Amino acid sequence: EQDIRQSGAVDVPALLKSLAGVEIYQNGGIGKQSSTFLRGTNSSHVLVLLDGVRINSATAGTTQIDQLMLDQIARIEVVRGNVSSLYGSEAIGGVIQIFTKRGKGVPSFNGSIGAGSYNTQRAAAGFGGEAGSTVFNVQVSKYKTDGVSAVNSRIVPTVNPDKDGYDNASVSADVRQAFNDAHSLSASLFDSNATNQTDNSFGSSTDANSSKSRISKAAVTSENRFSADWLSKVQLSQGIDDIQNYLNG
Repeated sequence: EQDIRQSGAVDVPALLKSLAGVEIYQNGGIGKQSSTFLRGTNSSHVLVLLDGVRINSATAGTTQIDQLMLDQIARIEVVRGNVSSLYGSEAIGGVIQIFTKRGKGVPSFNGSIGAGSYNTQRAAAGFGGEAGSTVFNVQVSKYKTDGVSAVNSRIVPTVNPDKDGYDNASVSADVRQAFNDAHSLSASLFDSNATNQTDNSFGSSTDANSSKSRISKAAVTSENRFSADWLSKVQLSQGIDDIQNYLNG
């Protein structure tokens, strides 16, 4: 988590670009569609897990990691290379697992705000910690920017030269109840909703292209150690990767 803060990155693609063996291609500025390539494999051959839950798209075959803001993220683990024997066909290139923030220590508040060029505004707040055998955390964040034109109109005259902004609101929540050293029950939620302005090279210079994206995850998990040699984990979960595209409203 400290490495993420010190990186200065805002979203997941900007952070992953710094890792060896990882290539990120993005169609414009922050929030715009991105593709992830691990060790030279296809972008559809990278499995993305959010707290252990698959959120890969059933249609495009890729995950909208460009909609994940780092204000919600505690750490990211990357496995490079083919691990499809464990995770299925999406993991030919590797696996990226993203972990949201969890509560720890005495319950406390946290918050941050920031502003930058292109009318960029950023704010995050949360409350979490440990209360007896219960661990909990709630985190909310907001990111908004006017952005820049995703396509240079001097190179492609048919695109709209207006700025392509981005607006994201995210929330994550987690609670874990330990009944004793061997048994616990937890529930978690993550939801990212964003409005994105984009460009289309094959349209008109007056077209207004936009999209609404949602990445969501909900899970209930029971962990039980029945003996020194038997640890059981049962999880019921749902992952959502949804995008809707709009032309002139």
